[in-house]
Amino acid sequence: MPFTVFCIFICLSWFGRPVGEVPADWQPPLWLLVNAGIGLLLLPILAIPMTVAWLQYSLTPYIVCRNPEMPVRDAMVRSTELMVGHKWRLLGYKILLGILAVLAFILTTAIFLYYLFWSKESALSQFAGAIVIWGITGFLYAFYLLPLFSAFMANFYVAVSGDTGIDPEPGPAEMTEPVPEGDPAA
Repeated sequence: MPFTVFCIFICLSWFGRPVGEVPADWQPPLWLLVNAGIGLLLLPILAIPMTVAWLQYSLTPYIVCRNPEMPVRDAMVRSTELMVGHKWRLLGYKILLGILAVLAFILTTAIFLYYLFWSKESALSQFAGAIVIWGITGFLYAFYLLPLFSAFMANFYVAVSGDTGIDPEPGPAEMTEPVPEGDPAA
């Protein structure tokens, strides 16, 4: 699919040149047009199966992390088993987290555009303010939203599998050592 997106991009612009600089007689190669057309036709058809596969294999990294000796194929099978009946819930959570990320991006982009175009300061301070805003956005995304998404998925794995990864503490009977008979200390 990324190659198809690349082909579509090449068809729309000629090797990164603005559209106005493309020679009037230039025609994209046929293989580019065919690949872009096939990709555009298959994208709506494959969107649902790709989403289902993405959801059913989404717990694979957590299973492999918990069981490093397990082959990846077995972890994928286990992820498929765990996700039975939970795909809609995970999709809803992912959509909600995606909306949160998009809203944060839109808010910071609006602030960025304000500093860049409507601020009454000099051009250098406008640019510096815009870069600072996007730097803060990148920092928040890298150090708040990404860990939030990872923690959510780890908690989802624990909720679905019941595997907390914590060994149970020994009970009182297991903590005391048996006292040998005839020991004067007893």
